[in-house]
Amino acid sequence: MRADRRILRVEGHSQQGHGQPAIRHCDEGRSAFAITGIWEAREGENGVSTRNLAIPTCEPNEMIAEIRNRLSVILQREDYARWLSPEPDPCDLMKPAELMTMWPIGRAVDNVKSVGPEIINPVSLDPQRH
Repeated sequence: MRADRRILRVEGHSQQGHGQPAIRHCDEGRSAFAITGIWEAREGENGVSTRNLAIPTCEPNEMIAEIRNRLSVILQREDYARWLSPEPDPCDLMKPAELMTMWPIGRAVDNVKSVGPEIINPVSLDPQRH
């Protein structure tokens, strides 16, 4: 992994679990957390530059395994410098985070026209879907 590694600051991450959107969030007494990213920019044959960002994943923790088979790699603060360093293989950092909270949210999160903090407010589960 010698590509240009990045750290992405996120406050939550929505997941689709059994048809019900949910938001997940780290439980470390902070509102934001960091996930890994790999960035690449290159000039194409036709002179058009392309920029790509990949978000590496790892096996899920127990909570996320109920709804997905993978989890974005969440970094601990003490690992930020190492992830961004030229170290050729920091793959041991790619392990599931355990301190998380998850709650069901409304379907508005799936609509790009929906904006505002209320789209991640907890909702009651739809009994028809569970």
